[in-house]
Amino acid sequence: MTVLYKIFDQLNVLESIHILYCYSLDTDFIQQIINLTKPFKLKSLFLDEVLQIDPLKSLLQKSGDFLENFGFGYGLGLYTSNESKQQLLELIIKYCTNIK
Repeated sequence: MTVLYKIFDQLNVLESIHILYCYSLDTDFIQQIINLTKPFKLKSLFLDEVLQIDPLKSLLQKSGDFLENFGFGYGLGLYTSNESKQQLLELIIKYCTNIK
């Protein structure tokens, strides 16, 4: 069991988790969250960049029911294609029913 997995496993005791101003979520980072057997109560997700859609799809499938706050940063326009932005918005609509 990796140290990162142990940390994520302990995060379950928190009421909610907020990821703010994240440049890009690494695939390995997201995979650690996906591998958790307990719910990952991600309440806020603000991204500055999206490099890959598939890992984010997995994250939203796991934690989308908890997500209430979502946002794009200024960097999202620099390296993220319009197609990726559209896909991400479609995933948010599909998996995140509690966005405020």
